[in-house]
Amino acid sequence: FWRLYVFVDRFCNGKKKTPLKKGAVLNGDWYNGVPQYAEYPGADVKNNEFFGGDMWGIVEKLGYIKSIGTDFIYLSPVFDAASNHKYDTGDYMSVDEMFGGDEALEALVKEAAKYGIGIILDGVFNHTGDDSLYFNRCGHYPTLGAYNSKESEYFNWYSFRKWPDEYECWWGVKILPRVDSSNKSYQSFIFRDVVGKWAKIGISGWRLDVADELDEGFLSGFRKAVKEKSSDAFIIGEVWEDASNKISYGKRRKYLQGDQLDSVMNYPFRDAVITYIKYGDYEKFIETVCSIIRRYPKCVTDSLMNFLGTHDTERIITVLGGESSDGHTMEELSLMKMNKEQYERATGMVVCAYYLLGILPGALSIYYGDEIGMEGYRDPFCRRPYPWGKENKKILNSIRNITSVRKSEKAFAHGDFSVLEMNRDFAVISRTLPETEETVVCAVNRSGKKVRLKSKNGFSILGGDERKTVRETVIGSMDGVYVKFGTAADKITLKAEIMP
Repeated sequence: FWRLYVFVDRFCNGKKKTPLKKGAVLNGDWYNGVPQYAEYPGADVKNNEFFGGDMWGIVEKLGYIKSIGTDFIYLSPVFDAASNHKYDTGDYMSVDEMFGGDEALEALVKEAAKYGIGIILDGVFNHTGDDSLYFNRCGHYPTLGAYNSKESEYFNWYSFRKWPDEYECWWGVKILPRVDSSNKSYQSFIFRDVVGKWAKIGISGWRLDVADELDEGFLSGFRKAVKEKSSDAFIIGEVWEDASNKISYGKRRKYLQGDQLDSVMNYPFRDAVITYIKYGDYEKFIETVCSIIRRYPKCVTDSLMNFLGTHDTERIITVLGGESSDGHTMEELSLMKMNKEQYERATGMVVCAYYLLGILPGALSIYYGDEIGMEGYRDPFCRRPYPWGKENKKILNSIRNITSVRKSEKAFAHGDFSVLEMNRDFAVISRTLPETEETVVCAVNRSGKKVRLKSKNGFSILGGDERKTVRETVIGSMDGVYVKFGTAADKITLKAEIMP
């Protein structure tokens, strides 16, 4: 499967008008506006500036989204909240009016289904906003929140050191009071009301924010509630490290034993691909990838969320080709871009990176805009609006080829993984279906010269309108190719070499 990760406020401003909520500020410069940023990382910032993207806009772009091979759209949080990112949930039972409300989400689920696309929601259940129906520090909701009264039905959801102003919050961020996810009242509300309502409109699954900080009982109960509504619904956890042996808050977690998560966000593969494409460190790549494959159950490995960028990371083209952000102020980072030569070289590196990521076990996922070469340093500069009409066609065409080829060959979904040859200049990696011996091979050339790929038994080049058997092909600098062999034995004759 292939997933597109959309940051809703920055993807597309739909023709159907949505209201500007109280306290929000609209930045009307879609193409050149600079996202609101803090003075320095970790400093306070309101995050109340919006560019106007909404789910009606996503509906309008479903044709494009399908054209890049998308099977699922994973949305950044959509529930009512004060910020543009919505990780400060205000009301789990309502879609934010600036995103189009419940009506827009229901329409998106319905219209996306016509394209064969499912919708995955971001579940932020470790904390809420202080400006929420449940905490209500700002008094914007008609209910008695935990901040307003100890008699509130939500009071025991939170942990107060000294009520009402000293409370546990996520990483010390005062606007994000932490919820006790082991609380039975809270669990009952999430499992029954929240899961029930959004399952009813037909969502395809959930991504769980900061899964490391959620109670194990919550994870198990959430899974049971989700699967009771739909056995096919998928649950992905945000885990940055190796999820098979993760120790969080002094406890070894059990994410992948069949009763919590279906799979996880795969940051280790991201780091491995970047390390190889940028620095040529093939030993680190092989060690990381093989370690994950060895430790994870195959069903988990085959459904990993493989990506090169998220809303929490620098844009992949910036990571690969841009100047380091070290020593630069936020103001400087807001303006920094690559020059033409840097950008052209980085374009090739991104193409290489996606070819390499595409051969790895798991579900290929792309953060909106990475498929068309959007630049951007750390949050919030990695969250700029999508520049419609200004796409990097080389990257986009490569992505379309990669996703098309992956869908056409079962070996990409279930094949056994093997590194045939890998060095600083090029990588040759295969996936083989044990039952049929059909084998697909990815060859990536990160060198400054051409690489010849040859086999005396011949192979077919995947992609394009025709498939003909050839005995060799040439891969340009900073490029990649997928080829196919009829049997696993054929790949043994494959050789790669740098051309003079």
